[in-house]
Amino acid sequence: MNETVIPSIDPIALPAPIWLMQFLSGLTFIFHVIPMNVVLGGGAVALFLAVRGTRGSQDMYVRLARRMASVLPVAIAMTITLGVPPLLFLQAMYGPLFYTSSVLMAWPWLSVIAILLVGYYGHYYFSLSKDYENPRTMIVGAVAVAAFFVIAFLYVSNMTLMVMPERFLGIQRSWTSGFLPFTGDSIFAPRFLHFITGAVSVGGLLAVFVGLLERSDAEFRAVAVRAGGFTFVGATIVQIATGIWFLLALRPRVMMLFMGQDRVATALFGVAVLLALVAVTLILVAVSGKKRPWVMIAGTACVGLTIIIMTVMRSIVREAYLGTRFVVAEQPVNPAWDVVALFLVLFVAGVVLVGWMIHAVVTRRGLAAS
Repeated sequence: MNETVIPSIDPIALPAPIWLMQFLSGLTFIFHVIPMNVVLGGGAVALFLAVRGTRGSQDMYVRLARRMASVLPVAIAMTITLGVPPLLFLQAMYGPLFYTSSVLMAWPWLSVIAILLVGYYGHYYFSLSKDYENPRTMIVGAVAVAAFFVIAFLYVSNMTLMVMPERFLGIQRSWTSGFLPFTGDSIFAPRFLHFITGAVSVGGLLAVFVGLLERSDAEFRAVAVRAGGFTFVGATIVQIATGIWFLLALRPRVMMLFMGQDRVATALFGVAVLLALVAVTLILVAVSGKKRPWVMIAGTACVGLTIIIMTVMRSIVREAYLGTRFVVAEQPVNPAWDVVALFLVLFVAGVVLVGWMIHAVVTRRGLAAS
């Protein structure tokens, strides 16, 4: 059933011009996606290092895992807090699509909060544990990592279904229980794997920075930088491969936008790939060279720019999939500048608060402790 049925647009006009809504949506998503990747990838890398360290009697890996784990509870809080604005912008601009896709995968979507609590408390337990030799600690850590992987799976499912309104009616008639997430399109698997490998690469960067913050133990510093650097490089190479798979899995008319048909989209794609390769090169130099901090900062900057570009590309793909069936720019607008100003003030204050949290984690929570 490919008949396109989209619920009517909310009669309440958007409170700000479309361009401002789209800009703020992308900006807030960038602020959200960074700590989210720290949680998803950092948790997985920390667990791997803990298991490897305890099984191989390598105390350096266990120390690195413990320091990385100390970041996770705070990173989860940041992810949740910074995830509210982009979700609100998504609901405001794409409400008929987002609410419909959420209802169609009702029970899995509603379960996100419960799964989040499991992952949150699991990472708290893992980070506070003093005994990584205890199998229970590893099991709880694995459950926490799995919980956030499941949440990522459900979000990718919902965001993919949202841009395919031609699937709504058929799914409603066949999935009446609302128990199944959406995985029935060729882009789902590469999109999910691209997201996961990107998170693991950020987890590798977290390990590198833990090492660079070490001042007194040169051996630990070297082990952390090397382990994190090679994790980043390996995950990024896989991410590039899954990104190419994702590109080829797009519908032909959408894929061609990034293959020369649209200059802006093509340029963004080329720059994103180039930045990823430069980041890999710089991180490899940082792992083996003497001027690690400066090279690492340059490599991290490339990663940050890549995230920004990929956020824009994400928006291009969304609009291309929807086409003329749902055009955000055609929605009514009735600017409420007092509300916009209040949001901006609170948003800036929130970013400043998050910056203080990051500083506190680095200086007071043991990241740089020996």
